[in-house]
Amino acid sequence: MTRSNSNTKAYQNVLEKIKDYIQIDQLKPGDKLPSEREMAEELHLSRSTIREGLRAIELLGLIETRQGDGTFLRPYQSYQTLSLLAGFIFQDRETKDNVDDTLVMIEDVIIDLGHIRGSAYIQSKWSGHGYDYWKKRGYKATFEVILSVIDNQLLEKIWYLLYAFYLSIEDKQHIRKVKDLFQSFGVQTTEE
Repeated sequence: MTRSNSNTKAYQNVLEKIKDYIQIDQLKPGDKLPSEREMAEELHLSRSTIREGLRAIELLGLIETRQGDGTFLRPYQSYQTLSLLAGFIFQDRETKDNVDDTLVMIEDVIIDLGHIRGSAYIQSKWSGHGYDYWKKRGYKATFEVILSVIDNQLLEKIWYLLYAFYLSIEDKQHIRKVKDLFQSFGVQTTEE
């Protein structure tokens, strides 16, 4: 195995180990990860390899290292990572068009689940503050009310990723607006 392959495998081990700790220990944003020494012992890698892997993961915005305090899981901010990757992935027009189509399809499924699992809550939440409030907060905040009731983390993560890709496209043409969401749940808007 070449040095490059060895470093890649070590880096992948660090990523897998962090993923395992997060899943097994059900870590949430703000929780502390094991120390470099503990990870090095368990993975049978040098502390410098662990440190390099953690540094790379930190650059992606997935963890935060606090000097003298440890390494902590951060809330996933897809916009940070995806805006960087979008420039590479969305080189051609067709791929950009597919993002919008796919986002709408995913949103259709999420809206359907919202109707099934929490229509009354969504209506109450939106009606309580009123249309103008949600219009000012924006589409993402309004849609997150639906996400809060669907009880499907995979769909939620897919939506956030696609929405972040969508935001990174300069000439976006997203079809839905806050008004459309309100109407889909039978909530009155001031524009009607």
